[in-house]
Amino acid sequence: MEIDDKQNIQNIYNFKNIKKNSLFVCIWILPKTFIFNKLSKIKNMKYFKTLLLVKSRKYKPDTLVLKLHGHYKCVTSLDFSSCGNYIATGSGDNLAIIYCINLYDIRFKKKILTFKDATNWIYSLCFSHDDKYFATGSIDKISRIYEIDLVEGKQIIKFSFADHLKNISTVKFNSNMNFFASGSHDNSVYLYNFKIEEKLLTSNMPVKSNIFTGDKVNCIEFIQYKNYSDVIAIVNNTTFKMYRISIKNNEIESKGISFIFSENDPIYSISFYPLYSYCVLGIQNRIYIYSLNAMKKIGEIDVEHKNRICSLNFSPDGTSLLSGSWDQQLCIYDTKVIDSQTITIELVKSLKPHKDSIWCVRYNSFGNSFATASLDKTVNIYI
Repeated sequence: MEIDDKQNIQNIYNFKNIKKNSLFVCIWILPKTFIFNKLSKIKNMKYFKTLLLVKSRKYKPDTLVLKLHGHYKCVTSLDFSSCGNYIATGSGDNLAIIYCINLYDIRFKKKILTFKDATNWIYSLCFSHDDKYFATGSIDKISRIYEIDLVEGKQIIKFSFADHLKNISTVKFNSNMNFFASGSHDNSVYLYNFKIEEKLLTSNMPVKSNIFTGDKVNCIEFIQYKNYSDVIAIVNNTTFKMYRISIKNNEIESKGISFIFSENDPIYSISFYPLYSYCVLGIQNRIYIYSLNAMKKIGEIDVEHKNRICSLNFSPDGTSLLSGSWDQQLCIYDTKVIDSQTITIELVKSLKPHKDSIWCVRYNSFGNSFATASLDKTVNIYI
């Protein structure tokens, strides 16, 4: 097999039969003599060192390699595409931007799509799991779903939902692509049956019950819990509860799962361990660990944050956790599951990479890179 430096190594990585988390395979399947012979032919040694830096699945990213300056106001949200080659950012300048990036060439970044339909801040955005759709939620009270072609750089607005009475704080697709959800500061969550293109559940959803009266919705996540394939987790100011959702007779049914986590202080962020046995909640400047099997709080993480924790995110393999805060600090933790009732999460590094508060942190689907979004108008990408 003849391989010509950057492009063909990238092609090997893109080969569908190579496992997602195994960038190491992309190089190590080649003979060692080939690797060292190619060293002399690659003029940009900084590029090749970057390639080696991300090669191993055991390596945990913590090195800043790229900074994006596409917005002229604070960056409030970000998300990676499932393929890992694209990153989306949303901002107070009312824009969402999708960039094409290449972890193997840290100089490369290309703005391929800009979304200009929002008339106010974009608070939340996300890719669908097949990367064919892209959604935004804005202070203008509208959630928008676009059909996108990332290769051709094309976008078509597919749906525009204006059901909320206040700004939209969070939007999500579920992994099966049959539900889309938006949460708002009007104390409600709207669920949409995405496949039949019709809104089926409105203000009658249990989130509008007296459990959530007077509290805005801060986070929503679709998860798998026990034997339930579709569960939505909803976090408002002081409460975390999960609902089992299903479709019957073209109507969405939701049923509260019988436990609630309550705290006296506002909950601003949540992340679920990949196997969904545990979750962590960011409450003011503290991080609490909850067991979903035992249905109780089991611990607290020692953190260095001095202000509100705005975002939490586990790596896809569950070995790391990120936290970003208004105190400008980015913290990286090692995580290890001991047994079904015990998980350890220890701080290993604290960085201050931005000049203003960190609003969002996110791993890519491979776990070999993550990004941070800040009020300083920039996005940092790490490997």
